[in-house]
Amino acid sequence: GRFIEKIGSYNPNTNPASININNERALKWLLNGAQPTDTVKAMLSYRGVMLKKHLQIGVLKGAITQEV
Repeated sequence: GRFIEKIGSYNPNTNPASININNERALKWLLNGAQPTDTVKAMLSYRGVMLKKHLQIGVLKGAITQEV
């Protein structure tokens, strides 16, 4: 399908499969309400983007503080 912004690529033909994702752009889209498919969600979770999203939402709600 058509895409709004290309934030990465996936090549299953390499061994192991190569996943190239711009983590910061993916996080931005997720925080803006983007809904990833199950496959993309698994890839983002593997790269730690879903955890960052979870923690950032906690910071925005004031439940936790952001420490570097």
